[in-house]
Parts: sequence; structure tokens; C-alpha cells
Amino acid sequence: INFANQGETDKPSESIILVSEEFIGIRKELGKTQQEMASLLGGSVKAVRSYEQGWRHIPAHAERQMLFLMFLKKGD
Repeated sequence: INFANQGETDKPSESIILVSEEFIGIRKELGKTQQEMASLLGGSVKAVRSYEQGWRHIPAHAERQMLFLMFLKKGD
């Protein structure tokens, strides 16, 4: 996970940048299908596929949600 823009206050929503491989790894670590991940992120399966293929930039809100879900999983 690349913590880009760390310390910059003008772009707080862009502080974490996941690459497609990390997105896939987190989804699999959570044990979720693409459909389930789309539902959790409030998006579509097409969007999740696009993130995983590297065709679309992963939005900051999706990155934060995935990392939060990982945090919750680690607490189990």
C-alpha cells in the first residue's frame, strides 16, 4: 500500500493509493466475491471488475472502506 501525499492537507481524500493487485488481495482476504464487494462499496460489479483490471482508478472512498473492513476483520 502506497501512502502517497502523506502530510499534505490539501488532498486528504487521496492519501492512500491501492493498486489493482492490492484491491484483489484485500477482497480475497475478506472472503468476498466481486458482487459482495460491490454491494459493500455501494458500487457495481462492473466497477469492481474495472478496479481489479486496472481500467479505472480506485476512488478514495472505496480504498478507505476496504481498509476499514480489513481493520474490522483483524479485530475478530
